[in-house]
Amino acid sequence: MLKEWVSLAAEILGAVIGIAFALIGYRDGKRQQESLADQRTRLIDQQRLMEEQEKRLEVIASSMSTRFVGLFPKNIDAIVHVVGKAVRRLDIMVDFVAYGQYSDHAAFEAYMYKLKQALDKHVDIRMLVYGPKPAQFSHETQFRKANFEDEKTTLKFKNFFEACYPGLPEPSTPEAFEATLITLEDHYRWELQKKGVKMRVVTDAAMMMFMWMEDCEEGVFAFLNIDREYSEISFRTQDGVLLNTFRSMFESSWATAIPVAGWQLPEPVAAGLGPRALASGDAI
Repeated sequence: MLKEWVSLAAEILGAVIGIAFALIGYRDGKRQQESLADQRTRLIDQQRLMEEQEKRLEVIASSMSTRFVGLFPKNIDAIVHVVGKAVRRLDIMVDFVAYGQYSDHAAFEAYMYKLKQALDKHVDIRMLVYGPKPAQFSHETQFRKANFEDEKTTLKFKNFFEACYPGLPEPSTPEAFEATLITLEDHYRWELQKKGVKMRVVTDAAMMMFMWMEDCEEGVFAFLNIDREYSEISFRTQDGVLLNTFRSMFESSWATAIPVAGWQLPEPVAAGLGPRALASGDAI
């Protein structure tokens, strides 16, 4: 009998100890759960603070008078914004009228649209661009003949000729590719001049920098960096001293450049570009 009582007591004690351990485990688990919840709350709060700090930094960066806006062709977004702000005058110094047409065609279309929109608002636009000699040098530097076979295999190349300009034959040689880009450039020069853009050409040396200035209030300027596969380092500025310096540079270059009374490109040549490129008011 005593033996049975001892066995029963042992079972009861074991059950009590088990319940005690279970209670301790539950308590510890609850504490861990609360601790994890507190940590998660702190992480959420820290993330919120970091997001608010990032927004503050973006506001500060956007309010700076001069700031970096990217390498070519990512700089075109900033150029489009500046061009769209012009009310009275827009001065542009760049290698080609069709800036970025191959490298980022969607951005180029937005750029051309803003130029035409400015003309419709009677903004006085002056463009200083390359003549044949510096234009050829620029093409050969940016599109090296040795890289053409690789370039032909890229999605950008296929999209350019199949989607952007379906009316143009796909070139099979670097010379034909360059000739195609020149044909397109001539068309856009002719089209913008017909709409009222004043245009002059630089015939000797390449430009040291490119610039887009609206009303002498804001501008984008790009420095060439040929050593890095023709990348352009671009900045956007509202700095009055810089803008006055760039305006003086533009006026000096404009005074010595050759005026173009009208880009003599017959419309039938341009007609082969395809309906998307030539539709009036379309996405050009």
